[in-house]
Amino acid sequence: MTTRQYRGIKKRKLEYDNTAYRPAGSVGFFVRRVAVFIDAAYLKFVLKYRFGCAQIDYAKLSKRCARDMELVGTYHYDCLPFVGKPSHPDDHRKRREAERFYRHLRSIPDYHIRLGRLAFRGLREDGSRILVQKRVDVLLAMDFLDLVLTGGITDAALVAGDSDFIPLVERAHQAGVKVGLWYGSGYGVDSSGRKRNVGAHGQLVAACDEAVELDQRTIDDIRF
Repeated sequence: MTTRQYRGIKKRKLEYDNTAYRPAGSVGFFVRRVAVFIDAAYLKFVLKYRFGCAQIDYAKLSKRCARDMELVGTYHYDCLPFVGKPSHPDDHRKRREAERFYRHLRSIPDYHIRLGRLAFRGLREDGSRILVQKRVDVLLAMDFLDLVLTGGITDAALVAGDSDFIPLVERAHQAGVKVGLWYGSGYGVDSSGRKRNVGAHGQLVAACDEAVELDQRTIDDIRF
């Protein structure tokens, strides 16, 4: 596990109790509480192209991201497989498998599933469908800001790679919440031999207080 520290906690001079921030200079014990936010499309992309479609235990991933902090919940954002026109013979099978997988995730304590939808946007030259996620980033932003702005968390762990999340990180800092990023790095190879960059956007990495690479050792430790 490779960790990069971008903002030390000493620089931020923030103190917390169980429910709210304490004024600087106050004394006493405080509990750091973290929520984990998973951009599932990005995580699946990393697992597919960097780690050979590795199957992981999402409860273990949540605990790894929480480290020694109190885990208040994990929020998992994704879309069900597309079912619609133009149809594909495997559509309904993939949908059933995904629904079964989400039922398993919902059985994990304090694990929350947020589903957007896939919108059809045409066909590629090879006949494959162009599908675009809708609502997913907005759902993540709503949960993230709700916990940040109500004092529900002192820390956020973000499994993502898109620079679109930078404004959320900046807003968290304004509220005194630390943000740790968990991300893939390097390149994988798809079935055609083409290189696929699985890394996070550099500006997102730099914006976060800490950036932790999802390396081979980490994936091996959380395999299902």
